[in-house]
Amino acid sequence: SSTAGLVLLTAGPRHAVLPGVSQARVLQACQQLQLKVLQRPARLAQRHAWREVFLTNCVKGIQPVASVQLPSGAVWTSSSSTGSGRVMQLLSQVVAQLQVMTDMSR
Repeated sequence: SSTAGLVLLTAGPRHAVLPGVSQARVLQACQQLQLKVLQRPARLAQRHAWREVFLTNCVKGIQPVASVQLPSGAVWTSSSSTGSGRVMQLLSQVVAQLQVMTDMSR
């Protein structure tokens, strides 16, 4: 699989994040893509291992994050010029398919 060895980190209800429809769809897409998911916040000390960062919400869906300003003042920058990497693109495709299937079942 193209996601072999990768892990999606996502904050969950224990981390003061409200679970929502968008997050649920992304987690469902991860299951379909066989992408391992850990429900814990990303740790700054592990930023060297970050490949992509994205946010989700019900209005804009999955949105890339091009850079993250760290408390030290240093900046993590996405390796993609648009911030949208391979995993985010795969997730976006599967989430869109899930949305279509949901709409058709109504």
